[in-house]
Amino acid sequence: MASCYRSAIRLAVEHGLRSLAFPAISCGVFGYPISAAASVACSALAEAMHGAAVLEQVLLTAMSEEVESALKAALKSEA
Repeated sequence: MASCYRSAIRLAVEHGLRSLAFPAISCGVFGYPISAAASVACSALAEAMHGAAVLEQVLLTAMSEEVESALKAALKSEA
């Protein structure tokens, strides 16, 4: 899952994109714990964004309040 985020950031930079949006990948799907998926997403994106100065905005989308809360908590722990 982390490699998916890193690859997407790499491709966005290669193509000169300024913004990118991600669905909440694996957040609750197939029994994967939502908080673990949110943590992987935020840490992988934080790592990948260090070399991605061209990106001005990266959005994480949530399909439920539970996923939104997990993403917000994971983002706080990355800050």
